[in-house]
Amino acid sequence: MERKEIESAVEAILFASGEPMQLKRLCAALELARPAVERALKDLGDRYAFDRRGIRLVQMDDCWQLCSAPEYGDAVHRALEVRKPAKLSQPALEALT
Repeated sequence: MERKEIESAVEAILFASGEPMQLKRLCAALELARPAVERALKDLGDRYAFDRRGIRLVQMDDCWQLCSAPEYGDAVHRALEVRKPAKLSQPALEALT
């Protein structure tokens, strides 16, 4: 697997997961040795930071996760707030009971 392809595969796995992923699990999924996956993670994280992308690659102990860039936190919060379900009115609550 070429370096760019490894980065793309790591990116896809982390995006689909939505949760922290252990490095050993990434290595197993990609059938690659730890140094190759670590290099891809570092390069990918550096690219996100250098290009000032809206996402960051964060390491927590031996796990990695994609997250939104902190400078866009307010915009993300506003966008996700819209998706919250509307509260029921008092008459609607009474009808349900």
